[in-house]
Amino acid sequence: MIEWIGRALLGLFLAGVEGTWGAALSWGGARPDLLLAFLVFTAMSAGAKRGAWIGFSVGLLRDLGHPTLLGLGALTGSLIGFTAGRFAEKVDRESLLVRGLGVLLLGLGGRLLEGLLSYIMEREGSWAWFFRHDVLSVVLAVPAALIGAVSWRWVVRRQPGR
Repeated sequence: MIEWIGRALLGLFLAGVEGTWGAALSWGGARPDLLLAFLVFTAMSAGAKRGAWIGFSVGLLRDLGHPTLLGLGALTGSLIGFTAGRFAEKVDRESLLVRGLGVLLLGLGGRLLEGLLSYIMEREGSWAWFFRHDVLSVVLAVPAALIGAVSWRWVVRRQPGR
């Protein structure tokens, strides 16, 4: 229970970092998607069912910042979380390479689904903007996710009794 409270606080912290310091972290107009990396890493260790709930929560948190299509982020987050949990059952979930590829592939799939549904719902924007900003933000999330994973392993290994 305490572990999940810590993960929830980490998710809120990352949402705050994206919202406040995101402009400083941006490159080419795109910001690294820290919540995506958090979602995939957490869902891969939690399993498919919990991953879907974590994805729903992360997506709903993201939707609150962009209420034009409320529920779209929750839907794609649920699908990403569920898929990450199922993916982790089939592969070595402790491998940093597997987790980095998971962030990249699931992030691109989720962004593509979100862009397609936004286009169907006639949201403002174009496919050129989508590929320039959303895809780049997913690509920028991979190094952030790997740096986070390495630092997390370093912190866990330094704890007494492990």
